[in-house]
Amino acid sequence: MASRDAERSASGAGEIVMNARVRITAATVAALVVVFAPSAPAQQLIGGDVAGDRLISIDRDTLEWTLIGVHGNDTLSGLAYDANHDILYGVSPSDDNVFIVDRHNASLRRIGPPGALGFPNTNGLAYDPNHDVLYATDNNTNVLMTVDVNTGVGRAIGVISGGFTEIEGLGYDPVTDTLYGLTQLQLRIVKIDVDTARAEAVSDPLPAGVWRGLEFDTQRRVLWATTVVINASSLIYTFDPQTRRLERVGSIDGVPAIQGLGFVAGRCTDKERIARARCENGRLKVKLAKGTPGDAFTVEITGGASIEGVLNNKGQAKVKFKDVPNGEGVADSTWACGARDSRGYVCR
Repeated sequence: MASRDAERSASGAGEIVMNARVRITAATVAALVVVFAPSAPAQQLIGGDVAGDRLISIDRDTLEWTLIGVHGNDTLSGLAYDANHDILYGVSPSDDNVFIVDRHNASLRRIGPPGALGFPNTNGLAYDPNHDVLYATDNNTNVLMTVDVNTGVGRAIGVISGGFTEIEGLGYDPVTDTLYGLTQLQLRIVKIDVDTARAEAVSDPLPAGVWRGLEFDTQRRVLWATTVVINASSLIYTFDPQTRRLERVGSIDGVPAIQGLGFVAGRCTDKERIARARCENGRLKVKLAKGTPGDAFTVEITGGASIEGVLNNKGQAKVKFKDVPNGEGVADSTWACGARDSRGYVCR
């Protein structure tokens, strides 16, 4: 048992003890969660600055940045990270190509011949690790597409509808299977149906600005968004899709044009599992095991109660729900790296 516990009821009573980073949501049941603070996070927020043709690493707490490298492509816009295969993708509208970007030195490798993408004003890029799909958006045609990561060819899903155009940035939440977009003209963050290409606003009107970068942070479960400020410093914001709260975090000093964001989540061990799900007297205990230390997770049980947290330095976590109704149920766990597992339980 951990030395620090975190307990909160459905009505918000209780407390979260320092070093136990967790978010709890519940419809009708109360929950108790025990997690361990990891010794070192495995995550990284990467920004692409088109003014300096460079790739940088951004500290999410202080906004201090370090140079990864200069790639020399002055229109490398959208970025997307594939956690399943540890690949960072970038798109250049002037080249009409998707590139593999070395996230350690910023070198580029074009996928396919010049112009392979077939949509010459593509800026938005996001990766769905659940289905291994790379999505992109083109501003000239307002098309949502998938990109073949072997050939670099874009295949249109459809024209984005719902009254939203020029999707400059994309981000994907693997827990909710949601594709988000950032529209410059309508100043909204939207969610986009990947089957129909229909968009729906999830934010209030955004402040005036040149909005460009978007990425989903699978650990903190927020979207990061940037505005370009030429001859100054890019501004960076977070947006919580659950609460619809937009918060200006600050500026990336000396970096004027961050048009692409990529969030590097810790890689899966491919051994993630729910080791135990036992229920007695209305108390359900769920144990997660064999994950990547510092990886974020969400556990949801039958009835809709869910708990989010961070794995300890052994790649484990213990989650406890209380007041669980009698009967059979299923605990579903999703790790930020993209892994999923389920386990049945019976409460008596």
